[in-house]
Amino acid sequence: MKGFRPPGLLILFLLILTMVACSRSGTMLSGATQETVEKALGKPDGFHRRWMPNKETREVWIYHEKGSVMKNHLYPDTHVIVFSNGKVVATNPKNPYAPLKE
Repeated sequence: MKGFRPPGLLILFLLILTMVACSRSGTMLSGATQETVEKALGKPDGFHRRWMPNKETREVWIYHEKGSVMKNHLYPDTHVIVFSNGKVVATNPKNPYAPLKE
């Protein structure tokens, strides 16, 4: 089937499951690089970049869950990964541009 990539979907599922489990336990995949995330999930469906006042570069990658039944036809399930200077600092935060917790 054209475009069908089950190994990629399996990797995506496992990475998302790991992110959810880690975020619930109070930790996250901090330190993972953009290259590592791109190898696991592929290129993001969209991204935003912002230069913060403290000379930090904040980049937000957006992934839309593909192949699933959408809960709401207007807004498909999305997953957000936030990078600070190229390293993961948050997953699915309420505000990706909020100050980082030390």
